[in-house]
Order: sequence, then C-alpha cells, then structure tokens
Amino acid sequence: MFYSCDKDNKDIDIGGNPSKITAIDVFNSTSQIVTAAASIHWHDADDKYYDDVIAQVPYKNNGFTLELPATLPAKYLISVAELQDDGFVISDNQAKLGEIELLAYNKDENPIGNLWLGADGNNLYNRSRVMWTYVDRNVSIKGENKRVSYNDEFIDTIDVNFKKGWNVIYGIGTEKYNSSTGITTYTWTVTTPKPSSINFYWYYEDWGL
Repeated sequence: MFYSCDKDNKDIDIGGNPSKITAIDVFNSTSQIVTAAASIHWHDADDKYYDDVIAQVPYKNNGFTLELPATLPAKYLISVAELQDDGFVISDNQAKLGEIELLAYNKDENPIGNLWLGADGNNLYNRSRVMWTYVDRNVSIKGENKRVSYNDEFIDTIDVNFKKGWNVIYGIGTEKYNSSTGITTYTWTVTTPKPSSINFYWYYEDWGL
C-alpha cells in the first residue's frame, strides 16, 4: 500500500553507470529494513524455480548504494528469441538477458518488500518504472504486440538498444477507458532513453508479512 506524500525532492538522476544503483529518500521507508539486495529469478532444467541474491548492502538513512556484479552466470539468463513469437524484431537471436528485482530484508534476513524506482500507480499498466537488465551481447529489440481479452485491449511496445553488460531501461504504463466502445486499453512501453515527461522517485512496497 502506498501513502500520499509530498514529492518535493528532485527527480532521481540515475547517472551514467548502470551497474551502480543509488537509492535516496525512499518513500514509505521503514526501520525494519536493514538490507537492500538485488535478486534474480531463474529455473533449472527440471523447471525448479529459485531466487538468488547476487548483491546486497546495508540499508541506511532511507537509501542504499549497490554495485551489481560485472557479469552474470549463464543460468540466470533467458533467450530473447522467445519475443519473436510476439512479433518483435530482434537484431541477434542468440542474445540472452537477465533482469533483477530489488528486495528489502529485515534483521532476520527475510525479504519483506520491494524497493523500486518509478512513478506511483495502481497496477502494472499505469505504473512507470526503471528496470536493470543484463545482456550477454549488444542487441536491439523493437516492435509492437496487440491482444484483446474480453473488453480489454493490451498493447506492448518495445524499443530498446542494449549494450553488453548492465542496462537501464524504462517501462511506461498507461490505462485508458473508452466509454463509447466499453473497451479499456492498457499500454506498456519499454524504452532505453529516459522519458522526459516522467519524474522518478524511490519507493518501498511492503508485502504486509
């Protein structure tokens, strides 16, 4: 749950090093957080799923600075070729990527919530956020995918140019209801350049455990 707050601090400058994550003035922060960690979700050949912490640092003064490892083992990476089935154009089908999740841990070393950089919203499709993605080679992914489910239309657009290593990408979500047709259109756009129209802030999202 998010609480209202005055966003009088300035828009976050991510900086030029995508492998270094600096969080300041985290909204909804709590004294229960003692560690910030980068976690990655993966599965083995038997489809058993795991979550591994690849970097962690103490959480202090409502923030943290975390350095991501220079490379990621192959087990954490997935092929980008699967996106072709959704109509996206990929410059190198052999490319693989991995994406992290930022988690907050308490003194008992248990995860209690998410730490994320973005623009507050009620759900995926009207929430904009920053993501850290690792790729094993230079690759570009572009295209659009549309699908309809009942009275909902979903439009996913990707226009990214990844460089080998860590990359910062931006997901921009919108939700629009058409009273004439009764259809709600949800868009999710992923880009490499930072959108100039959106201010980003750090948030803590408690899992309520």
